[in-house]
Amino acid sequence: YPPRGGRIISAGDPQNPLGEHWIELIGVSGAARGQSRYGIHGTIAPESIGKSESLGCIRLLNEDVAEVFTLLISKKSKVWVR
Repeated sequence: YPPRGGRIISAGDPQNPLGEHWIELIGVSGAARGQSRYGIHGTIAPESIGKSESLGCIRLLNEDVAEVFTLLISKKSKVWVR
């Protein structure tokens, strides 16, 4: 879902700015506790990696997030962002 209005783009649509994978992050402490609006995902604009062009998510190259995605077990794996 887009954060600022706009249309919802399905996961399989090549225009989806998140790429093909979404790894949901859920806050565990402080004001972030229980929040799940952020994640680790790919991008359809690989040239944007390394630049401040996100609304808070962690963007990776599509092939990198695909590799991380294969290493995780849904609802069991934990990812710590420091």
